Amino acid sequence: MAQVASMNPRGSGPPGRPKVTPIDGKAEPRSTPLGTADQRLLGFLVKAGKMDRGEAEAAKTACEAQGLSLIEFIVTGNRLSDHEVADSLAQGLGLPRLRLEAVQVDEWVAGLVDQPTATRAGLVAVSADEETVTLAMVNPFDLDAIKYVEFSSGRRVRRAVAARSEILDTIGRVYDNESTLAAVLADVPEGESVELIPGTTPSSSAHEIDAGRLAQEAEQAPIVKMVNLILVDAVASKASDIHVEPGPNVVLVRYRIDGILVDGHRLPKWVQNPLTARIKIMAKADITERRTPQDGHFTIRQEGRLIDVRVSVLPTTDGEKFVLRMLDPNSVPRRLDQIGMDGRDLEVMRELIHRPEGIILAVNKIITNAIDRNASDIHVEPFESNLLVRYRIDGILHEVQD
Repeated sequence: MAQVASMNPRGSGPPGRPKVTPIDGKAEPRSTPLGTADQRLLGFLVKAGKMDRGEAEAAKTACEAQGLSLIEFIVTGNRLSDHEVADSLAQGLGLPRLRLEAVQVDEWVAGLVDQPTATRAGLVAVSADEETVTLAMVNPFDLDAIKYVEFSSGRRVRRAVAARSEILDTIGRVYDNESTLAAVLADVPEGESVELIPGTTPSSSAHEIDAGRLAQEAEQAPIVKMVNLILVDAVASKASDIHVEPGPNVVLVRYRIDGILVDGHRLPKWVQNPLTARIKIMAKADITERRTPQDGHFTIRQEGRLIDVRVSVLPTTDGEKFVLRMLDPNSVPRRLDQIGMDGRDLEVMRELIHRPEGIILAVNKIITNAIDRNASDIHVEPFESNLLVRYRIDGILHEVQD
């Protein structure tokens, strides 16, 4: 079973300005007019006396023409240093001014924000508790980034200001210690994949912008391949369950094999949000709901076998835990004599299931499945909730309960 210690999907280019990067990895030019966050920053710099209106208009025109963020245009053109901008923002907005070279940033804290978002938005998480996360930001006017971090982390954001160079150095120091997700998965054979039957897309909600952004990250090739690898490993090892367990620093993937939980992959904390969204999308669960238990299911085809996967989602203090039950109809006992019954017990059971009426109480799922298969020639209606229907067998009716 492949071991994944830590991962980080960094692009091939250097970290830089806040930039929208589509799923295919090709950078899109900035749309005009200048983004709201940059417009607010530009207005602030004019009001603070760092630029006059003529310089501001020229900067706006150049940014729109060249596809640059305002801070990148200012710094690369030697108009102001990033430290001057940070000092001015901290003083004018009354925000903490952080010197990140003197700040020890824990990896689990930084991992509350995925690396692509940190690089795009020019921010890094520097401290956190159960309710809040403090962001060192290049542009504290970037409300979209703040809203996204609050949504994805489940914590209220506290703003702080740091110089762009300090933030980029910190991003490099924290995330570059991890190999890229794409590189870690490069050794996985392309043939080892699963087919989702059928595919789904997330529905719109009150958090449409944030949900859509998470859904986009969940559809990135490395995340899709990671989930496929987890499922392929489960099928290959004949695991009955997959446990995806968030911790304070890592996300642990474990497999239940012959009744024993076996450690599989240890994933970095930042991968938790897109991984969670990917599984929820596959299971048709609500990716915007993080505080309520959910259930779902999906079907995959792997090596020609159809496998039903039942998903349970449980909120925890470190994030949402998933249990994926792997249900392969071909792996269950097909005859009563294969479930451990023998002698008199087997004779009694065979007699009972062929009586014209009566009730058999079976509390073991394996026994229930075996009875279903052996009794499909008579009228059988198991009384169970719809989500507990584990196998669909011709001739067996499963009651739906609201």
